[in-house]
Amino acid sequence: MAANIINEKRGWIQSEEIGIHHRQEISNICIEILRSMEKFSWQQYETELKKRGYKVHLQEKMEAEFMAIPLSVVTPPISRPCWVSGET
Repeated sequence: MAANIINEKRGWIQSEEIGIHHRQEISNICIEILRSMEKFSWQQYETELKKRGYKVHLQEKMEAEFMAIPLSVVTPPISRPCWVSGET
């Protein structure tokens, strides 16, 4: 891709690497919130994500998955859920 070639020539970080970093950052925040909770409460979880600047968007699928999507336009949405029902 031409953008990657330009980024490489200029010594810039590739967009894929930025995406990986953002997804890891979001994942870390989700885990931090879950660990700080005495017991799981969706309302508390959603509130904590919003306090950190994330918009919560629920998508109905065959299995229940919940995703936190950053409000920032520059940050790509995470590709996997922060929390999937049934997992501990």
